Amino acid sequence: MNGDAAEAPAASSPAGASAVLLVFAKAPVPGRVKTRLAADVGAAAATAVYRVMGRTVVDAVRVGPWRTVVCYHPPDALAEVRAWLGGELDYWPQQGHDLGARMDQALRRALASSSRACLIGTDTPRVDAARVDEALVALEAADVVFGPAEDGGYYLLALRQPAPELFRRIPWGTSRVLARSTARAAAAELSVALLPPLADVDTVSDLASFPDLARTIDGTGGLAP
Repeated sequence: MNGDAAEAPAASSPAGASAVLLVFAKAPVPGRVKTRLAADVGAAAATAVYRVMGRTVVDAVRVGPWRTVVCYHPPDALAEVRAWLGGELDYWPQQGHDLGARMDQALRRALASSSRACLIGTDTPRVDAARVDEALVALEAADVVFGPAEDGGYYLLALRQPAPELFRRIPWGTSRVLARSTARAAAAELSVALLPPLADVDTVSDLASFPDLARTIDGTGGLAP
């Protein structure tokens, strides 16, 4: 699918915005999202949680002094993702052989037309516009801004220039992601700023801090047998 053809008008993006916010999202297909959570609650319930989280994050960040772009995966899921998250946003298909390559490509594309780019996922329900703004402000004094996740990953990454070294040989999906990424930044002589940590939702135990999401599971039939 051609990426440019997949874009929709950016009603939420102020004219001349100097920043792009990239929201990475997967199509909410049972069995393909929140697989660790699904092991405890079932694929349908895990997908319901993911749908609520994704919409919560997008609604919290869609308006700001930035252009909001949903980067969706797989590339043929535009219609489904747009129906889920709203047609007024811009949409780019993720492109690359793994998560790191897809993040690098999206950030390069954003920075080709803007002076700052911020990337977030849809696994951290408490990410909001204030946190994105904090990251963009932090870029005034740092080359790279990370929002650490409590599980050892990160929920946010902001850059002023492409930094492909941040995405190579990273053990995605492990507790070593942030540590390895900051080490890559140090090796490249990039200054780093860290935001306050936030909790991701990956397992059923993570839901203890998110009662609204737990109720979503109850509404889909409770824990899987």
